Amino acid sequence: MTGSGDQTPKTNNYGRPATLKSLGHDIAIIHSMSMSSKPISIMDKNELVNRLSSIDSEIGSDSSSSTSSGSTTPTPTTNSLVRGPSSAKDNGTDVKHDVGADVKDDDEDSESDDDSTSYAGSTSSSTYRFRQESFDTFKEKVSQLCKDIGYGEPTSIERMCGGSYHRVIGLHFASRAQQDFVLRIPREPRDNTHETSDEISIMIFASQLKFLRAPIVCAYDCTTNNAIGCQYVLQERLPGKPLEDVYYELSLAEKLQITNLVAELVANLETVVFDRPGRLIGNRSIPEVSSVPPANESTISITGFRDTPLELEIDLPVLERQHLDKLFHQIFQLRRNLDDYQKTEFMSKHYDTLERIAREMHLAGLTRKSDIDNVLWLWDMSAGNILIRPVPGSEQSQIPTWEISGVLDWDEAKSVPLVLSRKPPAWLWVSDEDREFSCERDRDRKLGRDMTDDELLIKARFDQEMMKRSPSYVQDTYGRGLWLRRMSRFAINGWVQGECFHRLDKLSEEWAEYYDSLEKVGVCSAKASLYESDGESSEESDDSSQCGSDGEK
Repeated sequence: MTGSGDQTPKTNNYGRPATLKSLGHDIAIIHSMSMSSKPISIMDKNELVNRLSSIDSEIGSDSSSSTSSGSTTPTPTTNSLVRGPSSAKDNGTDVKHDVGADVKDDDEDSESDDDSTSYAGSTSSSTYRFRQESFDTFKEKVSQLCKDIGYGEPTSIERMCGGSYHRVIGLHFASRAQQDFVLRIPREPRDNTHETSDEISIMIFASQLKFLRAPIVCAYDCTTNNAIGCQYVLQERLPGKPLEDVYYELSLAEKLQITNLVAELVANLETVVFDRPGRLIGNRSIPEVSSVPPANESTISITGFRDTPLELEIDLPVLERQHLDKLFHQIFQLRRNLDDYQKTEFMSKHYDTLERIAREMHLAGLTRKSDIDNVLWLWDMSAGNILIRPVPGSEQSQIPTWEISGVLDWDEAKSVPLVLSRKPPAWLWVSDEDREFSCERDRDRKLGRDMTDDELLIKARFDQEMMKRSPSYVQDTYGRGLWLRRMSRFAINGWVQGECFHRLDKLSEEWAEYYDSLEKVGVCSAKASLYESDGESSEESDDSSQCGSDGEK
């Protein structure tokens, strides 16, 4: 909790708040998002709180697990461009990657880069799909590369399931102290060196944030002058398995324990604050080639967002720290002038619509003065990119103690206003496999069914943990944030594909209906006045009517 004086919530004997101001409101939101035909009752809310407390008791007051000291709010520290918990306590576990590549792109506006995990992929499918050299011949080149950089011949070379943009290979060296590595290679050689250089710099930066347990870069080449004829990054292989391969088969008590861990991870990410919004890149000062780990120093800068996630060569101009409504306006103005197509009457009409909606969102009080601050955003924080494992020695316990052993996929990491980063990890309570395809790829839609009791419990636990650290979390995530994140897709990602025009039509229609309802009761002018006074007065307003999905916007 924030503020002066004793504002620590009263706790029960399980070490958790006996009541939380917004928990009932939050549960009502959950219910509305699960397509229920009747509102949840007060008895249901109380039962939910009691069940959470009961499970905590079973696993020993939070399973001594997860959240270090529970309700403690992470404190950001200043470090030039970025401030964050860079000295966060590491759990001291041995880092030997079981996975070391980016796994799954879950954003509906981008191409999927399903760079995998510990699984070996098909021996032929990606060869045909990506028209690449067969693994049988390519691994000979990989072996030669390992010799050339001084690692010697690998004991084994494992084909791992890669993604749309990267080929991934597992390497084992029996004779080295560090034995397991991952070799990550672009599907196609790049025309420039800075894309690989940026990836490396971001990974160096991530490895300094100990709470992330990001893989460490061991060697790299930003050129194509090597045995495989392509850029590459060699990184250590992290222990554990992707959360999506383990989590959904666990008991509810274990799921809640892991939910605490994910909440702590997300809360720590929110303390890494940058001076401006944009896309993280390297300062491009590292050597083009290195067969040893690069110097562990801050090497990142922030540039403008890309034209689209698929246009790797075009960045918007650098943006300055500013209020969210002004940020939207500036980005749309920049996009209008990118090229002749953006200046056409057809596109101008769409930009006019976006700017009108952005102004109305500001007048409706959806923006806050606090939105000027920008935080680290891993837009693909998914169940496939978080590695978990039982803490060594706890495997035989009735309820093992779990830990997050790694976070993968640092491509396209961004700095954005906090409210835009607060897309909730809905995969904790409903797996993508349990969603209809349209819901999996388009989180603007409702789930299409009622959520189960266990799903409600998991979601309530996550939101509860986040609200301990930030009372505005529910409003940012399920209230005003739903609208603002829908708007931000056009600002940050541009026009990726034809579906974006349908998405804008849908946003425009739904927003008009909501905004008209506010105007009828005079809310817009009142909220705008409150915004100008202190910027926080409407944080606790009931915006459950804004919720149209199970939380991911």
